[in-house]
Amino acid sequence: MKRRAAVVTVAMTVVALGAAGFAYTTRDDSPAAANTAPKQQGKTAKVTRQDLVQTESYDGTLGYAEARTVTAGRAGTVTGLASEGTTVNRGGALYALDESAVRLMYGAVPAYRNLGPGVTDGTDVRQVEANLKALGFGGDGLDVDGDWDAATTRSVKRWQKKLGVTKTGQLPLGSIVFLGGPVRIGEHKMSTGEAAAPGAAVLQVTSTSREATVNLDASKAAIAALREAVAVKITDGASAKGAVSAIAAVAHSGAGDGSSPVIPVTVTLAPKEARKLGSLDQAPVEVVFEKSRAKAVLTVPVTALVALAEGGYAVEVPTGATSKLIGVEPGEFADGRVEVTGTGITEGMSVVVPS
Repeated sequence: MKRRAAVVTVAMTVVALGAAGFAYTTRDDSPAAANTAPKQQGKTAKVTRQDLVQTESYDGTLGYAEARTVTAGRAGTVTGLASEGTTVNRGGALYALDESAVRLMYGAVPAYRNLGPGVTDGTDVRQVEANLKALGFGGDGLDVDGDWDAATTRSVKRWQKKLGVTKTGQLPLGSIVFLGGPVRIGEHKMSTGEAAAPGAAVLQVTSTSREATVNLDASKAAIAALREAVAVKITDGASAKGAVSAIAAVAHSGAGDGSSPVIPVTVTLAPKEARKLGSLDQAPVEVVFEKSRAKAVLTVPVTALVALAEGGYAVEVPTGATSKLIGVEPGEFADGRVEVTGTGITEGMSVVVPS
């Protein structure tokens, strides 16, 4: 599992400053005292007030949410399949048996019986009526009430006429599939020409929503919190914003023998953000979690820190032809900057940084 610890990297940089000749041997006893020194030949940078955020990154996988298998509702020969990677919306064909399309309707309750005149009231009937209305075939008199009446039959016939199929006014088991919304065709489980028995897996589908999954070492799981904002990055450098949508309640075994238990964490991306990462499925990504945040602190570039020979740190502030050292106490490090506190340090002042 990959992990990048920015804090360690930056701390090593500070040590290197002293070894590179930035140490001064003269300093007043007070940590806030200013020492005068020859002006360094270098650029300057501003002291800024900002949040400093430390992060940790872990390997994850970018894919599509809510994977599930679509099974055949009746026996027949597979004569058509929606292409892998395409999206099927309400009323669209998922696959065909014996040259008869099996179409998608939206609903939470799966199809389990033949539907037509004379069936008892039920949620499945209500779902059909709601879909017919949404598709524009409701007409006058169709109520979404779960009662299959004459208006329901007329609406089904209008839809069948539009599709160019026999107007029976009925929907036999296996002619429609209820799913939660639009679906993306993930994988064909059968090929055209194969015989499907009732219950046979025909397609694997997902929702159209993108998500990243990452297995956090159980000892690191506290870094993730529900609804926490994270960044998701792919190998070409593209980055998108996401939010933690699920954290497993039970740890799973790690990838190898003797591996530590892991906690699966799911990150959901809004459609606009997901488009920044392309359309690849099962793509490797880096998920960046916030470890800590120092809010509205004064910061300088890490390279502005001067390691003093007698211990501690200072920053060099230009004062005309010369410069002075102001003692500072480093705090949080992030993104090449460091929090500093000390008497005389103010937002907007200039500090010397190496050329």
